[in-house]
Amino acid sequence: MIGIIVTGHGNFATGIESALTLLVGKQENFAAIDFTADVTMDTLTEKIELAVKSLADCQAVCILCDLAGGTPFNRSSELKMKMEQNIEVIGGVNLPIVMEAIMERETADNPQKFTQELLETGRSMIICYVMADSGEDEFDE
Repeated sequence: MIGIIVTGHGNFATGIESALTLLVGKQENFAAIDFTADVTMDTLTEKIELAVKSLADCQAVCILCDLAGGTPFNRSSELKMKMEQNIEVIGGVNLPIVMEAIMERETADNPQKFTQELLETGRSMIICYVMADSGEDEFDE
């Protein structure tokens, strides 16, 4: 199984966790780490590191961050380089990526392939509703 950590600015992580719990139930081997105004960058790093260590029994850990290049992403990437565990980091996460991660993590045998599949899911779920001239509804990718 792949352990999942969601982190991001404000209450992004616990918001995603709340939606996930509503849709598919409470998850094991899962952590949500918010980066709120009262959390220092060092404290954020400590929280992520502790969460990764708590998932040591997992085959790998996938850290899902709100923004590529933001502090949670940067700190997670630094931990990936520093820690012994197999860690994958994705920035720009949306709810479909997290749901896919939860649903596929038990059968995933290659963490890098798992990460690539999550990226494809995230991209494919970004659409724009457009009303066609004919009155028929359409979706634009």
